[in-house]
Amino acid sequence: MLGLILMFCCIGSIFAQTPGIGQCPYVESASSFNITKFYGRWYENRRSIPNFFETETKCVKINYSASENDKVQIVKHRISSITGRESVLEGSAVVDSPSCRGSPLNCSKFVYTFSVPILGSFDLSYWILDTDYNSYALVYSCNEILGAHYKYLWVLTRESTPSDSVLDAVNNAIAKNELQNLPLLTVDHSCE
Repeated sequence: MLGLILMFCCIGSIFAQTPGIGQCPYVESASSFNITKFYGRWYENRRSIPNFFETETKCVKINYSASENDKVQIVKHRISSITGRESVLEGSAVVDSPSCRGSPLNCSKFVYTFSVPILGSFDLSYWILDTDYNSYALVYSCNEILGAHYKYLWVLTRESTPSDSVLDAVNNAIAKNELQNLPLLTVDHSCE
């Protein structure tokens, strides 16, 4: 029994995002999404907390690129705030065809697969809610486990220190998607 409890605690901490009861709430993803325009380097400006995978990390950069079999390669570089060492998290994303209702070509809904040493491979929803491609993007994840859901939001920017006008656009996009109640941590980019 203790082993079962520990397993559920581990699973819960893996998905330690903002929890809620029941199914994931409805959010609308970006329409007419163009993945080619989205490719390239992004900086993680803010992220919702808590987050098991990004605890005590700073200077987070993410590169999105085309991969074989219509996959998107996602490579995340980050620095440990404790050790100062860089780590890399690699994964891939594929269009979440069932969520795209038959039009996967311009779909902004993905399933992101990544591996964690010892724990194995995980699949998470990975939706682009809003982007202007040139300065900001909102990436959202909500996953259901054991009658609960866990929400997560990343604010990505093309520059490590975005302008006030970009941050205003980000805040408007967060409010438009009714996600302003998610606790967000500003990511330290002092090592840039």
